[in-house]
Order: sequence, then structure tokens, then C-alpha cells
Amino acid sequence: MSRALPLGAIVAQQKLRDDSDLKEFYLALLKHMGELSSSDRVIFARQKIDEFNSKITEDEFSCHKGCAHCCHHLISLASSEAKDFPKLNEKQKETTDFQMQYLEFETEWRVVPNEFRRCIFLDENNACSIY
Repeated sequence: MSRALPLGAIVAQQKLRDDSDLKEFYLALLKHMGELSSSDRVIFARQKIDEFNSKITEDEFSCHKGCAHCCHHLISLASSEAKDFPKLNEKQKETTDFQMQYLEFETEWRVVPNEFRRCIFLDENNACSIY
């Protein structure tokens, strides 16, 4: 199943190639993460991402609470990260089942209508109910 990268991932890859500080940060992060257990890896990665993002100024970062643009992409999770999530309620289970059925018939997530790609953890204000 081939999947095109989301625009955000393409931009991030380009920035990684062009920004030596970001590249150094990324390589150090990967090296250290290789030495950690899977559950410690998730915690460490979240901390480092938060540290890095705290240095980004508003004019460099357009995301904001309620935006939810990236919450319509297909996301893969490590089992160590998923175990921290709350149990799914019935509506979330139904939505997830529907999304999985849709994927069985489509080859690319991007062709699934946007309203059906919405993350099951977004609340009514488009804010993440997990983080």
C-alpha cells in the first residue's frame, strides 16, 4: 500500500536538510533513543520535541489549539505510546472500525473524505483530548 507523505512531513524533511542545528538535534535524538526502552523512548521524544518547539517563535510555527489540520492524517503509533491512551468509548470504536473498513477498500488515506479522517481523540473544539 503506497502512501504519499503529508505536506507537513515533506516540509519537515526539507527543513532537516537545510537546517544544520535541526539536523544535529535530530541525529543526537536518534542516537540516544536507540539506547532506551520503547516506553522510555516515547517519554524522551515527547520531552525533546517540547523543548525544541518551545524555542520556535510564533512567526515560524502556525499551529494553534483548535487548528487540527494534522489530526486528519494517518498516524502510526508505537504500542508503548498507545498503551498510555485511555480506553476507547463506543463512538470512538465505531469511528475506528469505520476508518479501518474504509482503508481495506482504498489504497491511500488521502482519498478518504476529510470528515472520515478526523482523529477519534479530537474534542468538539478541535482540541486534542490526549495531550
